[in-house]
Amino acid sequence: MATTQIPKPGHAYENGHVEKFRFEKEGKTQEQSHQKGWAKFDLNGLWCFQNLQSPAARAAALGLLFPGAGLIAVGNIPATIAFVLTLIGIPITLFVWFAMGGVLFPLLLWFGTALLAAALAGNSLVEQSGLFWGASCIAMVSWAVWKSSKINAQGKITQQRRNQWLPAKVKEQADQAIAAPTPGSRELDLHTLRFVQHMVER
Repeated sequence: MATTQIPKPGHAYENGHVEKFRFEKEGKTQEQSHQKGWAKFDLNGLWCFQNLQSPAARAAALGLLFPGAGLIAVGNIPATIAFVLTLIGIPITLFVWFAMGGVLFPLLLWFGTALLAAALAGNSLVEQSGLFWGASCIAMVSWAVWKSSKINAQGKITQQRRNQWLPAKVKEQADQAIAAPTPGSRELDLHTLRFVQHMVER
């Protein structure tokens, strides 16, 4: 990332490079592309759930919408227990991801529950589960987008306040700076050194 050389002290944030906040970065387009990719992923899962013939394949497809979603479509007691365990495992795998970089663990949980739903599926599924999970995913994504926009707007206000305050503060500190003392002027004289030596050796 390129930076600008600052010729004068006290003006580092007037003409120089200032690191951007997340809401100012050019990665916003990439974030939007990720959201669109997730939306296509969910729509494909819903389409497969509505159009495929195999109950196992339909349950696995619905599991692509959310970890454990396919287990709700199965609707039996083992699937219900597995769904509860999946809900418990979501925060655990997210913690492992952020704490240790184990991005594989959330993926294993997500796709593992989809395969488990396919294995537990019987001859029929809970048909209303497709509509339920489709509406739930839309609601969760909408809330996440709204929350992110709110945080970005608050960060923008903070950035504007910083840009108004920081240049003047840096210039004020530079103007009030005291020149460095002459080399050797702050060293102890011989009399003080002898006194310190006496106090240390007594």
